[in-house]
Amino acid sequence: MEKNMPLAFSVIKKLKTFPPVLDNKGFSLVEALVALTIVLIVMLSYLLFCANSRELFKNSNRRLFLLQAVQNKINQLQSEPFTSPELINGQHFSTEEQEITLQWTVTQLSPLLKEIVIVGKYKQLQLKFSIKKSALIGRKDEQRIYIA
Repeated sequence: MEKNMPLAFSVIKKLKTFPPVLDNKGFSLVEALVALTIVLIVMLSYLLFCANSRELFKNSNRRLFLLQAVQNKINQLQSEPFTSPELINGQHFSTEEQEITLQWTVTQLSPLLKEIVIVGKYKQLQLKFSIKKSALIGRKDEQRIYIA
């Protein structure tokens, strides 16, 4: 019967089964490459995330070391007497461990009040604090101001 069928009917019969159903088992090469590409993108993203996390951790540790050094210097200067050599008007410098440099500038605001601006530097980080020290005995006039 198919031999007598016109050409148009045979084409329509073939189109009904288009696209041909493949009964192959397994993955094609294209599917494997797409899956590999997706896995590589996910792995690369994870590695970049880990690298950024490590850099952020290192920077926060550096900032912590610097903050501790500045805090120690603030505590030292607050415990010094008002007429101490480290509290004479002008600029003073000290180098701490791990390449931390501290600079503080003392300015006499009045006969009983001094302002001390402390700048700490460690690699590319810099912290700046300002405190005021009073000569009045028994008063806690020290004021800390963080200046970024």
